[in-house]
Amino acid sequence: MRELKDVQPIIHACHVAAGKLVDAANAVTKPGSYHIAYHLAALALEEVGKATIVLVDSRLPQPRSKDEEGPSLLKWIDDHERKLFWAIWIPIFYNSSDWKTIPRAMDVARNIHETRINTLYIDPEDLNIPSTITEEQVKGLIDLANICLQMEEAKTFRELTDEEKADLEWFFDASQSPELRPLIFSKGSMEKQADLKGEQGNWIRWLRETFEEMERVNIQLGLDEINRPIPEGEEALGDKFLMTIKLESWSHSIRPGQLKKWNEGIDKIKLLPIKNKNRELLVQFTLPKLFKGKEIYPVGYQNCILFVAALNIATTGFFWWYVPRFVSRYYEKLYDIELKTDLIVERHPPLEAQWGHLAMKEESYNRVGGVWTFLAKCAEYPHKAAFINRYMATLGLMAKNDIFGQFEVMCLVEFMNVFRSGLFAFGDWDGKEDTLEAIIDQIFHRGPNAEEIVLWVKDTIALAKDAAMNRPTVRPITVDEVAKAIVVIDLYVNLKVNEFMPLALAEFKKKAEAAGTDGTAGA
Repeated sequence: MRELKDVQPIIHACHVAAGKLVDAANAVTKPGSYHIAYHLAALALEEVGKATIVLVDSRLPQPRSKDEEGPSLLKWIDDHERKLFWAIWIPIFYNSSDWKTIPRAMDVARNIHETRINTLYIDPEDLNIPSTITEEQVKGLIDLANICLQMEEAKTFRELTDEEKADLEWFFDASQSPELRPLIFSKGSMEKQADLKGEQGNWIRWLRETFEEMERVNIQLGLDEINRPIPEGEEALGDKFLMTIKLESWSHSIRPGQLKKWNEGIDKIKLLPIKNKNRELLVQFTLPKLFKGKEIYPVGYQNCILFVAALNIATTGFFWWYVPRFVSRYYEKLYDIELKTDLIVERHPPLEAQWGHLAMKEESYNRVGGVWTFLAKCAEYPHKAAFINRYMATLGLMAKNDIFGQFEVMCLVEFMNVFRSGLFAFGDWDGKEDTLEAIIDQIFHRGPNAEEIVLWVKDTIALAKDAAMNRPTVRPITVDEVAKAIVVIDLYVNLKVNEFMPLALAEFKKKAEAAGTDGTAGA
């Protein structure tokens, strides 16, 4: 933090400049010059806002080393709207102590700046625009500038105590934390801030003490969890933790009504829609008391991997924690200065697979359960578990494929290597290239469109092989080609699921009969 004595001359100079601008605005407030007076009053407000920015910036923590860039508000010193905002909001805030006044002050600042810009200069297409500023508008803005200036000049400043400096430094660090920021600006925190009637130091101290107590409690809870004895028998299977992940889909839309039957039939995994986000899905896993401490992370991760793999394979679609964003453009805005218009220049084709408009249906979720069961069984065997992990790793690479890192060729080649590893892991192939085509004929010969699927699989393998050997390919390798490779794997695993499920159900029924039940409970 900078010493108060170092910034007081700057604050005083800004206030003096603001006063002169108010006087000048009053002097030219007459017909024909209202737009000039309005501009001068806006400049006076900006000087008041600049003084506030300098003062607040001086309270920010200074960099701990020469190489570290500390937080600073001075980067906004040339931003007209921000200076207007600080001039307007600080008086409102001290009067109402309500953080909800921020959006209102931002709107007022934006309106003042836009009005000033739109009326200050002559527009060749409308010569009458400056005359749209009225005497009432000018006097209102001059009065606002005068009031804000007088309020700021009436304030007295003192140097902060060491304790106040420590609290303020803590506050700025905490407000940058992704974990603490939502808590700082939560409804409960804002209500507490209002209860303290603008005593910001007391509010910050309350926040700090509250968060320190939360940290202490969390540490104790962590120690208690580590030292918790593992229960035995049925008690070990009792519910203990809820772990929720959010998935996005590149291929399917989520229909909330279709989730009901899944949630009624599946106890430990719940699927939850996200309001107004039909391409996103929450998945909630229930973990038992059997696991504790450091075991929660790997167990939870394994559950997530198996479920996401099952969801992708069962739907022959694409679900991940995120999907590529920059698939057609890398810039925020492109503007033609001469034509005075926005332009859109994009990559064609975009780096996204054309899945079409697919919707998750009830049978899709039913299929997920079967694939999940199959993959969970596979995970018990190292060579099959390696296939699942390799599949998921390559899906992750696909999710990172965008303009800044184009991995289409790598993804295509690797997905076909995943396919080969699956054929080998499930005992359908001996690993020799000269037997691969015959194995594909044998595996995919069943079902509708079998001949077409066989040709498709062989074509995708050939395309990937040419790419892997840096040979010219018969067509460009796009994201659509990668999507086809994913579907090849999904189709194959679904065939293995079809073989597995009758055997699994028969085994389940046999065990149920041996236990004296009818074999339907919990199915």
